[in-house]
Amino acid sequence: MTEFEQLSLWVAGQSVHDDERGLCCADFSCCRPQLQVDQATRWRYMSAYISACGRPGNEDTIRGQLLVWQMRVMFLERLIRCFAEHLQIE
Repeated sequence: MTEFEQLSLWVAGQSVHDDERGLCCADFSCCRPQLQVDQATRWRYMSAYISACGRPGNEDTIRGQLLVWQMRVMFLERLIRCFAEHLQIE
C-alpha cells in the first residue's frame, strides 16, 4: 500500500495500519481507535498533504508542509496523552 492509498482510506474513515511499511495512519487511530479525529480534520490534513507535494519553494507548498507538520505534532501529542493515562510513575 502506498502512503497516498493509506491516507485516502483514512480520510474516508477507514483507519488502516500499513503492515508492509509498519506505519500507522496520520492520527494513529488504526492502532488506537479512540484517537480518531473528526472528518473535517482528516480532510484538512489531506488538503495540506496534497499542497505539500507541490513545487519546492512555492509558498503554497511551504504552507502545506508547515500545516502537515503542525497536525502531525498535534496527533503525536494526543498519542502521548493516551499513553500517559496508563503510566504509573513510582
